[in-house]
Amino acid sequence: MPYVKPLAVNTKTNNASGCRMSINYLEKENKDKSILEKEPFFNDSTSFATGKQVELDIDRHKKGLKNTDSKYYEVVVSFSKEELKGKSDKELKEYIKKEFPKAYTGAINGKEVDEKQLTWYAKLEQQRKYDGRDKEVKEGKTKSGQLKDGDQRHFHVLIARKTKDEKHKISPLSNHKDTQKGAVKGGFERVKLAENIEKSFDKHFKHERSQEQSFKYRNDIKKGIKPEEPQIQQKQEQKIAKKQEVKAVKIEEKRPFRGLSF
Repeated sequence: MPYVKPLAVNTKTNNASGCRMSINYLEKENKDKSILEKEPFFNDSTSFATGKQVELDIDRHKKGLKNTDSKYYEVVVSFSKEELKGKSDKELKEYIKKEFPKAYTGAINGKEVDEKQLTWYAKLEQQRKYDGRDKEVKEGKTKSGQLKDGDQRHFHVLIARKTKDEKHKISPLSNHKDTQKGAVKGGFERVKLAENIEKSFDKHFKHERSQEQSFKYRNDIKKGIKPEEPQIQQKQEQKIAKKQEVKAVKIEEKRPFRGLSF
């Protein structure tokens, strides 16, 4: 299943000083490469953006934010080796361009935010390194800092906290999901973001996913919820579809007959 995670803000800066530190980190794979070899930043409007362009565009959206407030966030989107199989860098980038903004705004509650109101840039990364949290490092099979084998392509997305019209503040790290009362209204559902990415990936690439490889299945296992058998789940979905069909027929039958026109 796709792995989607908004990263925690920098503990020292709280992401309040702008996105230059994140850009510097993401440009590490471009070191010692020619201009043509460097992996650029991109979004739904451009395929080639420099780190400086990204910094200027994201950091300018800060109206109403305090000096100590986070100005941007970073979201990691990665896929399994099976999901990456047979897909070119260009195809994966096109998917992110088209679907990430929709998936992100689809996880926002209580605020009407159009995907075109987001200021974001993504970058494709080719490598991953082991760290102390990995099972292989804990078991002594490899060392922290060693490159991981196989296809490790993944994306880092930098996204401004404020919308382009400066009307809304969006935080994918918010603990509010859909708050109706209090100072904070609405919220952000990280689970919904992951589900949106998975559904859009499967539709975009016509990827056939087993129940065991779905986000819902693994999330239920993580929470200690016993997943439903595929047959039971399928029957329930068919029952819901049947009810919706019957309801549509009843609505149609209640409509007044207007007679024939000649």
